[in-house]
Amino acid sequence: KMVAISQKQVKPIIGSYEFNQNYIYLLVAISVLGGISFGFNLWVISKPRSITYLNVFFQNGILCSLLAGVTVGVLLYKKIGSIIGKRILLQLCISLLVFSIIGSDSTHIYVFLVFFKFFTGVFIGIFVLLCPRYLAEISPKNIHKKIVFLYFSMVILGIFLAYFEDNLLGQQWQNNWTTMIQLIPSLLFFVGLFFVNESPIWLIKQKRRLEAYQILVRIGGISYANVETK
Repeated sequence: KMVAISQKQVKPIIGSYEFNQNYIYLLVAISVLGGISFGFNLWVISKPRSITYLNVFFQNGILCSLLAGVTVGVLLYKKIGSIIGKRILLQLCISLLVFSIIGSDSTHIYVFLVFFKFFTGVFIGIFVLLCPRYLAEISPKNIHKKIVFLYFSMVILGIFLAYFEDNLLGQQWQNNWTTMIQLIPSLLFFVGLFFVNESPIWLIKQKRRLEAYQILVRIGGISYANVETK
């Protein structure tokens, strides 16, 4: 009886399979970090602090470069993700996004602003489609909708927290310091991705079925892995 109780504590039953409880907790943590980091990043790029000294024409030019970058990112994310994998692309995207945001917030040279805003848009376009899809693919089918819903809820919370932090500390600290604080969730999300696996769907498409099978066993056991890899 004691063994049975211990197994239930480790693997809660969801639907007809027994899923790894620690893995479920990890998915929740990654969803929270991913949503909050994206919400913070959206707030950071929406602030016009670096371009208020420009006239309306040049400000619109920077905005157009950002939107053009988003369009490019949306068009390229699927192709790039199919080549290097969704988790690696997500880590690359979040790290380069942070670099682009810091660059655009630190410079006052117009050409550099356009450059950084364009690539900020590219990485935003990739992230906005890639992250929820990746979370859905690494989650058990019974709860993947809840994981994705949690992610989008955390995006809203991240925007609210960034707004609160910016208005609370922005009056006391320099703008660059508040931007650095707002990028902390992105750093935590980047580190957290090392503790989750690559998408099993992507691995199967790459004919790496054994790796996908091992990941699915970790998620829901042998029976679940056998069904999902058929």
